[in-house]
Amino acid sequence: PTLLDFLNSNNVIGDFAERAMSIASDLLESAWFQGLIDEQIAAASTRCPHDPSYGLEISDTVAPSFRATRDLVDSVLYIGMAVVEVIAVGVAKEHAEVDVPQQVVELQMDVPKDANLIDLTDLSSVADWVDVALEEGRDYLGKVSENGVLGINNLLSSSLLDDEDGTLTIQLEDIGFESGGVKLTMLEVSLIGLDSFTQIDALRAVDPRTLRSQFSLGRLGCEVTMGLSVEGEEDEHAEQVRMLQRSGLETVTISLVLADVEVDLSLLLALDQDLLGSLQLGSILSTGNIFYCFLSTLHDVGLSEFVMKVGDIEEFQLVGFVSKETDLAIKAMTQAILDEFEPMILASMPSFTAVTVRSVLDGILAKLLDQGREGACPGPDPSLNGFVDFRDFFMDPEEAAASGARGDERYGNLGTWAKDLIDDKLSSSNEDGLLAINDVLIGPVTKSLFGAEGSVLLSGTVVELSKDQVDEDSIWAAFADSARLQLSNVHLEGLNSIRQPLILLQPSASSPYVINNQMNLGPVLASVDLGIFVGDNKSPLSMSNELNLRVDLPSIDLLLSLLAAFDESRVLNFPLNDILEWSCWLSAISEPGRMELSKAAAGLALHRVGLTLSGAVTASSSCVLCTSSWLEKLDPTLLDFL
Repeated sequence: PTLLDFLNSNNVIGDFAERAMSIASDLLESAWFQGLIDEQIAAASTRCPHDPSYGLEISDTVAPSFRATRDLVDSVLYIGMAVVEVIAVGVAKEHAEVDVPQQVVELQMDVPKDANLIDLTDLSSVADWVDVALEEGRDYLGKVSENGVLGINNLLSSSLLDDEDGTLTIQLEDIGFESGGVKLTMLEVSLIGLDSFTQIDALRAVDPRTLRSQFSLGRLGCEVTMGLSVEGEEDEHAEQVRMLQRSGLETVTISLVLADVEVDLSLLLALDQDLLGSLQLGSILSTGNIFYCFLSTLHDVGLSEFVMKVGDIEEFQLVGFVSKETDLAIKAMTQAILDEFEPMILASMPSFTAVTVRSVLDGILAKLLDQGREGACPGPDPSLNGFVDFRDFFMDPEEAAASGARGDERYGNLGTWAKDLIDDKLSSSNEDGLLAINDVLIGPVTKSLFGAEGSVLLSGTVVELSKDQVDEDSIWAAFADSARLQLSNVHLEGLNSIRQPLILLQPSASSPYVINNQMNLGPVLASVDLGIFVGDNKSPLSMSNELNLRVDLPSIDLLLSLLAAFDESRVLNFPLNDILEWSCWLSAISEPGRMELSKAAAGLALHRVGLTLSGAVTASSSCVLCTSSWLEKLDPTLLDFL
């Protein structure tokens, strides 16, 4: 049957026409429509050539304003749902005969000739470790963790999603309208199923300008919650309204949930390394600015591929406000349409997304790029020229104000977000007591930098103290003409064994410049090669000894309170290009004597340091290369005694 035949046989057209006539009847019988008629009659005499009032001005009359009824709004919601579903079927029919493009769309990029574009297949130009870190990040996201859950699901659940239902809820403000006694306000949008990834291969460079991502989810959906009110509610709806009201508005929820979703997309980026490197830290300290600031570093962007396959339509419904009769009618209409047309809708989804949706999204990206270029990425606040108050940087505004800080979010909310992430998400523990920060941060970072999770390996010489030529007049010249002390091949294992208590980046409530840190970890293994080299063969104390020292620490509790006075202007204007340069961070600290900090006039100082070892600490040594025979006998006798 044709679509119209189907709708007619299921009484959708009949119900649609009945409600449309009801709406028309309400409008025609309303005081608003009568006011329009009266207004035209009053003005007619001034337009009729033979009327004595022809050409005269008439006094302004105030016509009654339009006032909608609850039944009218109820019918409008039904008709709106019917129109959406019919359009969906029509679009599906149109795309059912369209083939999915076998090749990505070739987009022309608008790029200046002198642009220093980043080669996405080789990110070493950004930093030596970026390629390795990105690969390790992809590996973590796509790998099943010890708890049997995909890494990306663990990451999103521990950082962004609601704990109760795994949704990402975005609160909305000042979006809506009010007319004819009807007030409609968008309250929030919730993304559903972001913790149901079953496979992901994200941000893989397929050429110097294209990143491709492929992923699958068990379910993916969107839920839009709106507030709706109608003036002059009838008494019979009063109790219902009181039960469903939220902030004075009755809630209405429209949801669409898809099951077994597969997505394949390719993003074309002309990312300028100079623009990215010159981006200032102060511009991205507010999370709302990050997206537009990233867009400001692009010369062009495009979506060259977007294909989505869907296995099932799990849910499409409207909940709230409508009467029981309308609710049943909408559900019956939706179920009938799905029973008849769902296979066709699902089959057309790949071509619909590849042809129509891709084009729409590509256009949206172009508009967003223009906004990024036109100043949507703000510069740092030039009025901030004092010293960074850690309470304002890491605390919620209310908590910061209670601690004596300004509490005005002068540094944005990125620091607060990072602190909340550490406290609420990364500090959650598994059944062994190990915290989430081990799997989410410590493991991937150490593996990307040093090749093994939870390990640090600094090969070669790390510290060297030497005296190549002893002063001939010195008494030491009689024993040796040179001396050298060397620490090399530092190796730490077990850094991904962090347990409670974990306190990171906790501002001191009594000082704006003190930051407290504490953690417990273990067991930890530490080893280092110690070299002692004295004189040459002619020296009485001549030696050339290199030992490997190893210490096994069952449990370590570290406490570090740091006093640091960072110059606000230097921090806010800090370019991302130097974000990993320690010397640049040190240069942003106040020089000694510029200000008084508590009892010290120093820009950087250890405020408090503590180290507690628990359990049996064991140590051992072995000669790597020793010319002193007594060192061979050092192990294990003396170390066992110690």
